[in-house]
Amino acid sequence: MSYKNKEREEERIAKKKANARIYYQKNKEKICERVKIYSQKPEVIAKEKIRKSSPKYKAQAKKHYNEPVIKERRERIGKINRKKPKIIASTKIRNKKFRQSKHGKEVIKKWEELNSEYNKKYQKEYSQSEKGKEVIKKWKENNPEKLKVSWDKSNKTKEAIASREKYRQSEKGKAVIKKWVVENYDKIKKKKKRWEENNPEKIKGYHKKWRENNPIQYRIHSLLKLTMKLYSTTGKIQSSNKYGIDIPGIIKQLTPFPKDIENYHIDHIIPLSWFNHDDPKEIQWAWAPENHQWLTKEENMKKGNKYILIGEMPCQ
Repeated sequence: MSYKNKEREEERIAKKKANARIYYQKNKEKICERVKIYSQKPEVIAKEKIRKSSPKYKAQAKKHYNEPVIKERRERIGKINRKKPKIIASTKIRNKKFRQSKHGKEVIKKWEELNSEYNKKYQKEYSQSEKGKEVIKKWKENNPEKLKVSWDKSNKTKEAIASREKYRQSEKGKAVIKKWVVENYDKIKKKKKRWEENNPEKIKGYHKKWRENNPIQYRIHSLLKLTMKLYSTTGKIQSSNKYGIDIPGIIKQLTPFPKDIENYHIDHIIPLSWFNHDDPKEIQWAWAPENHQWLTKEENMKKGNKYILIGEMPCQ
């Protein structure tokens, strides 16, 4: 081909391209619609899938997208598009469909297995950031039902229960729980009170079951409550631990229990009425484990308000 013919051919191609560009600008919507309809045909989709799965196409695509000019252009356009509401909405829908699809689930599972450490680190950092805290808080407020289902699913498994129990028994877990309870005491108290008001039957059932399983402990608690009512000005206003009473020690002192236990009373060797139950020290003396013994109902009624050891009781 001569120089002049070559020049004419180039001019012809350039003119053809210019005309095609003008035609495309004028009929852009029609062309896009035709392309969209054509690309949705099953035979076209099948051919495209085969073409894109070929090694040749993958190599060409990789080479094309790794070119500096293409990379820079994709990043620039991506930054602009990411801020467009329409693009954001369509991306969310597409990502949601992908996550719910079988292929998407497999891809996500595989990625999580390969990047478990990175994933944990990222989630921890994000959840502790200001933005993360706001997002999580908002999601929890808008999705209480989903939150409950999600919590039940991840925290009611045997592994999760065992892990929590192990943490609670550890030194670190005990320290964290103790600190949290001290800081949130009023909140816990209100929540407990509200729950008890809403579940009176459960409370009755729990108390009944506890009395059946701990008859001796129940007797001691009942006796303490009655004693504080009779011999103190305030009545029982604290737990036995806060009064300094060693309940397990008392039970140990009373072991072994009589066989016909219903015919016996728990007796205080030095009578409780001899002590000032407004004085914390005297309460501890009165309820010392060594001050307890078993007496039959008849023996206890005869002893009354006296200081008599069981060995000093007159023979029947």
